Amino acid sequence: MSLFDHLKLIEDPRSYINLEHNLVDIIFLVLAATASGCHGWLRVGSYFVNSMELISISMI
Repeated sequence: MSLFDHLKLIEDPRSYINLEHNLVDIIFLVLAATASGCHGWLRVGSYFVNSMELISISMI
């Protein structure tokens, strides 16, 4: 099984109101940010914003 297959097995406890982003995507980005040396939610958030900018640029 791949990492994504394992992450998909995690039950999402959020209410329907908070489902703007896929739980697997959130967990993966937190893992990637942590592996990249980010410590704390502020840096993880910055990593997420920068990653989304790179992803949107590469999709153009």
